[in-house]
Amino acid sequence: RLPNAFRMLTSHGKCHTFRAFNSQSFRVWVTSLSEKIAQKHGDGMMDLANVIAEEETLARSRRMDDIAVTPLTMPSSSGALSNRKSGKSPIISMEIVRFGIAVAAFRELCRHVNDAIRQYNNQRARAVNVQTRVG
Repeated sequence: RLPNAFRMLTSHGKCHTFRAFNSQSFRVWVTSLSEKIAQKHGDGMMDLANVIAEEETLARSRRMDDIAVTPLTMPSSSGALSNRKSGKSPIISMEIVRFGIAVAAFRELCRHVNDAIRQYNNQRARAVNVQTRVG
């Protein structure tokens, strides 16, 4: 093994060896590379979190549309919401839209509560399982 040298393995599987002139340069290189690797890892985690948040927002928006908006835009069979003169697009009062959105928000809240309860129960089950193994 060479003094003041280190190897790097690329994502393509190639191995490169670097050798510094002295131990101080070696420490500076290794420290700098370690910091950059940690920063890139953190950036990647932030990118992943951003993608997850974006997907969750889009999914929530689709659920809200499915629950609150789509049923109100469908022509009603009784004609209560439809335009009686022209028979074309439905006339929806803002109160009905607000109610539909409130119902959708409530269902979304219930979904989050259900997920939180499931996670809590899973954590309790794991804790009991660990205690059973140890005891």
